[in-house]
Amino acid sequence: MNIQIINYDGEKIVNMNGDYTVTSISKPRSLDEFDINIIDLNSKCLWRYDGRDKNSINSYNDISNLNIMLGNTSNSKTLIILPQDFTFYYGFGYHGSKHQSFAYSTELKNCLPFVKDKVIGTLIPNNMQLTPFNLFYENTVTHIDGLDYDASFNFAISDNYISRAITMSKSSNKITALKMADRLFLATINVLKSDNHLLTFLKKCNWLTNQETYPQWLIEYPILDDVGLNALISEKEEAISEAQVSIHNAKEKLEHNLEYKSILFTNGEFLVNIVSKILEQLLETDLSGFEDKKKEDFLIPIDDNLEFIGEIKGVTSNIKSEHVSQLDVHYQKRLDHLASENETKTVKALLIINPLRNTAVNERQPVHEEQIKLAIRNGALIVETSTLLYIYENFVNSKINSNSCKDMFQAKIGLLSQEDVNQYYINNG
Repeated sequence: MNIQIINYDGEKIVNMNGDYTVTSISKPRSLDEFDINIIDLNSKCLWRYDGRDKNSINSYNDISNLNIMLGNTSNSKTLIILPQDFTFYYGFGYHGSKHQSFAYSTELKNCLPFVKDKVIGTLIPNNMQLTPFNLFYENTVTHIDGLDYDASFNFAISDNYISRAITMSKSSNKITALKMADRLFLATINVLKSDNHLLTFLKKCNWLTNQETYPQWLIEYPILDDVGLNALISEKEEAISEAQVSIHNAKEKLEHNLEYKSILFTNGEFLVNIVSKILEQLLETDLSGFEDKKKEDFLIPIDDNLEFIGEIKGVTSNIKSEHVSQLDVHYQKRLDHLASENETKTVKALLIINPLRNTAVNERQPVHEEQIKLAIRNGALIVETSTLLYIYENFVNSKINSNSCKDMFQAKIGLLSQEDVNQYYINNG
């Protein structure tokens, strides 16, 4: 079997002399290059966090990357080995001395929800059919085929999942290895104590057999329907490869869509960046040269006679009068500037806003009539990000074009609705 062991520093494990590929948690090799991958969380150095709270580890990003790799595997099996009861150190700094050190520490047994939810929960992909479990502290010994395995923790599961228990401790019958999914197992026992410990455990998981290893020439010698079976395997493997490419492309497209969809949730600079990217496409403009002077969020010249000035906001409340009034301040200042330069052109004020951003879109309250009337009085247009996303979908689907968007933003005042957008479909003239 081709086995990769992923541990904290990529160093070979004492007493483990087998033919294993050992990599660090920060630089693992592709999981599908191996029959079995073992993610070893049993390193004292892994359980360190420079922050002041015990809510993460320094290797959190590496754990997150492994989550993605696990979610994309198609063939390999994975065993995650949980730590023993190490001391977790956090709060790194000087703390009044000349030398940096960790200010706080606690045993892992005293922060098991953090271990289970923040670390293991981050590591295991959500797209797997998982066995729900709780994690408890108790020092036990598990006996497998004449070998003893120590553990500091064990799993608790409901009776409905008891068939997924792989090993249990001697006498106390605590679950120390658990089948989480078809190709994913968790263990709290010291599986990497020696080569014999590892191989014995893998046999217990039915991941290894005692079958004799046959020479390649024998495998390739054709009898009966070998030729047809090999051809079928090649055909199906090619289909799997094509499907994997399609799945990869679809996931990339979903990530792309999520970036745009994020305007329904985000605020601040991230919201401004994505909305600006959408406006660049809708209005055929380039905002890369726009200089943010902490005034308006965009100023878009359409032609010699028209420009759009606007604010982009994400708020947890509904739209307030102050949001509309702040936009009007930028609008009036722009008119003053144009007058000082003896320029005459139409300036249209747009408030692109993500209200009630922490609430699901279909549960959000409508914009109050008072704010709509204020926008009408000011000659401004309020565009909720949900409506902007609706515009963008129609734009991508070629139902409206850039000229339609320009005309719509110029003509409409008050609150822009999806019904307003539908009036600017290309086939409606």
